[in-house]
Amino acid sequence: MKRVTFLLSFRAVAWMPLILCPMALLPSSVLASQIASDNALSDALQSNWSEVTVSVRPFSIAEQEYLNEQAKERGKNVKDVTPPNPSELQYAVVVEVDNSEAKDMLEEHLPLIVQQQMNSDIDAEQIQFLVDDTPQDAKDMLDTLGYFNAVVRVKTDSLPYVVQVDLGKRVFITSAQVNLDGPVLDDEKLGEYFANVMSGWTAKEGEPFLQSTWSGSKSAAVSGMRRKQYPLAQMTQSQALIDPAAATAVMTATIDSKKPIFFGALDVSINEISLPNGEKTNQKPRYPENIVRNLAPFQQSDVYDSDKVVDFQNALEQDSHYSSVMVTPQFNRLQDDQVPVLVTVQEVPRQKFDAGLNFDSEDGHGIRLGYEHYNVLNRGYVGSSFVSYNKYEQSFGIGLSHPREFGSSYNMASLNYKNGTVQRVKTESWNAGLWNVKEFDNSERRLGLEFYRDDSHVENGPDFGVNYATMLTASWRYNRVQTSIRPQNGYYVYGKIGATLGSVLSSASMQMVRADTAYYYTPEQKKYGTFIVKGRAGVVNVSDELNAPQSLLFRTGGATSVRGYEHESIGITGYQDAVIGGKVMGVASLEYQYPIKDNYALALFHDMGDVANRFDEFKIQHGTGIGARWFSPFAPIAFDLAYGHEDQKIRWYIGLGTSF
Repeated sequence: MKRVTFLLSFRAVAWMPLILCPMALLPSSVLASQIASDNALSDALQSNWSEVTVSVRPFSIAEQEYLNEQAKERGKNVKDVTPPNPSELQYAVVVEVDNSEAKDMLEEHLPLIVQQQMNSDIDAEQIQFLVDDTPQDAKDMLDTLGYFNAVVRVKTDSLPYVVQVDLGKRVFITSAQVNLDGPVLDDEKLGEYFANVMSGWTAKEGEPFLQSTWSGSKSAAVSGMRRKQYPLAQMTQSQALIDPAAATAVMTATIDSKKPIFFGALDVSINEISLPNGEKTNQKPRYPENIVRNLAPFQQSDVYDSDKVVDFQNALEQDSHYSSVMVTPQFNRLQDDQVPVLVTVQEVPRQKFDAGLNFDSEDGHGIRLGYEHYNVLNRGYVGSSFVSYNKYEQSFGIGLSHPREFGSSYNMASLNYKNGTVQRVKTESWNAGLWNVKEFDNSERRLGLEFYRDDSHVENGPDFGVNYATMLTASWRYNRVQTSIRPQNGYYVYGKIGATLGSVLSSASMQMVRADTAYYYTPEQKKYGTFIVKGRAGVVNVSDELNAPQSLLFRTGGATSVRGYEHESIGITGYQDAVIGGKVMGVASLEYQYPIKDNYALALFHDMGDVANRFDEFKIQHGTGIGARWFSPFAPIAFDLAYGHEDQKIRWYIGLGTSF
């Protein structure tokens, strides 16, 4: 069999943080310029220096017991109790070293310090043992940061004890060599597989030697090989040649791909329960099994791909028929070169009712009732309906959605009614739609046929009559926001276009374009807070806005747009200050959130925007304010106070959830 070796040169990148536990550090011997080998996989002689083996558990339990005891004594929450600083100990310790990273590690993990933090009654004899061990303890830790030439001394003639560290010359990586072996060498996609192997490798030339980076790179390399077609791959040899005198590290590793693997049969287990005798059985399924099978992004005999396993898991989790999902390739049941895939799902009840009271700072109290059925026509169709009421608006709606299938689009339809009064304009509206939906990674595409019918008039004023529109629409949504519970990084983009077919089933010929976007940025140092930019714009092209349904025109202002103004109070002002929709709209928002404690933050924001019938009629209105944020486990809750520059009034808002 052929064997190929790749010799790589890398530029510096960020390294993985080190996790250490002094209570579990295994002693290492004297430094030497020999080969350091792990996993007993090298034929080379072991050097006098070996990697430090780390186990977090012993220290974490002892530290937790200490914190619990201290919290109980002080009557505080354990989160509010921290171990004393080294300078506050009975035998105070000062670490002198010209490197903040090394200093932080020693102050946090050196046994001379940690043992005192956990035992305030330590005696002089025990302290002396710890002092005697400190030079070697410190050198063992510094080895993991590449300081193999460090010299450590402890001065104990007076308090505080001083741990003096001369780091010496640091060891840097001079080369990293990765060897691939096995059937992958005959694979036409060898380059692609090698790229996967190296995608997570961070032990790169020019970087200082770090045990965490070396270990993490090897794990990432094996994971990269296992990602596609070769999930049985193993690292058969790895070694680091350390020369402290020359301050160099030469790294080599070999990965055997083992045989290629393909997907096997799909085994679906639905509603599995445990019996009192320990045996397991399955309750009768509520929904067709094909709902699960149609979401699988692979077929039997396809090349194994762990990304597709993850995609399958995510698709099932997002499907409304299931409450819990587990997709498991069963490598312990390999059948020749095929791996069976077990899918275990728990179904939700066939029907769901919900009722809720709500409060809006502008609309007041309200009530909402909802009903969903997850197996309409016994084919897994999802039907839904709702009724909502508050003193300004009453609405109801029904919808029906086809089960999703991987790689295919699905259809959905809805019918909605709304009757309400906003800014002295009373509107009774109906809208219905039929859409074809296709979902991709982080995005969604919709093609639709939509119908709008509005009957609007100003209270005690002009009647706009009945206007309607039948439009062909297309929309696209792309969401890279990491989480909607507490958005900190990422962005969101939404765009929609629509047009009537002249005046066919429409009161006038109309075309519509609208877009929404949001961008969230939080620096790596999260204490600096989160910066948020949002924007919204829209245009409706119609000869006369009075011939267009009000629900297709634009109004803005309020809690989710330009704060400092009443809900949808920015628009075209007409009879007795009634506000009707305009044909063009633009809104922008800047917000800064400063974290104050755990899931709480303060906010400073400035919003601006306007609605008009032409862009040259725009008169930007501004709102500025402050607020508070609580990122609850269910949804973000916001309280804002905003000043509207145009009417010079202060208004307050309460909001629930993240608006995009």
